[in-house]
Amino acid sequence: MGTIFYNSKGHWENSFLTVGELSRITQDFGRFRLPFKLHARPTLGWVHGSFILVKGEIEHAVGWDTDCLAEDFWFGLRAANKGYKFGWLEAIAREQPPRSIRDVCAQRRRWCAGIWSTGEPLARLSYAACFVYFAGIGHVLWVVFLKETPIAIPRWLFVWGILHCAESLWSAITSTVAQDYDAGNIPLSTMVWHVILTFFLSPIFGLMECAVIIHAIFHPPKRFHVVKKV
Repeated sequence: MGTIFYNSKGHWENSFLTVGELSRITQDFGRFRLPFKLHARPTLGWVHGSFILVKGEIEHAVGWDTDCLAEDFWFGLRAANKGYKFGWLEAIAREQPPRSIRDVCAQRRRWCAGIWSTGEPLARLSYAACFVYFAGIGHVLWVVFLKETPIAIPRWLFVWGILHCAESLWSAITSTVAQDYDAGNIPLSTMVWHVILTFFLSPIFGLMECAVIIHAIFHPPKRFHVVKKV
């Protein structure tokens, strides 16, 4: 598996959708790549099927015969449980983001429902964290508009939240610059504007994504949704 940039077509035609894919790039550089390098296997089953090379005999042994809506996660989890080793390709593949918010929501909903259906406890816990994210946003809005806090937040939790938000924004901004540089022929002034857009749009997209994930947990899709990218 390797890193994917989403700049092959329609790069920044829709700023919101372009920013939405940045978290996937940061995951490639972090959550996906690190465990591959450390112990040659994915964390849980986190792999993406759009940039993965598999030996034929391994693919035959693991198989793709599953009803799981997140077939790449299922494949990675099953292959890891069978003891197969994974490696990271020091290369970049390029594709494009979905063409509409509807497709993005359907895509994320399918991923979450599929991963949730595997019953993997830690994977479920990572998605359950969306409830905490929503609670945090609700708390901030409460304080801003009502000028009081509904609950007392421990200092350590407040500091952790600030550091987490800062890290997420920094990662998204770094991915923006890297992706623009890779695309080529983007003026420096435009790259700066993209960084500004990322700063403001990334948290909004994250909130929407969390809402979709929560919806998927309680109302999983019944079928595989084909995302339009052309």
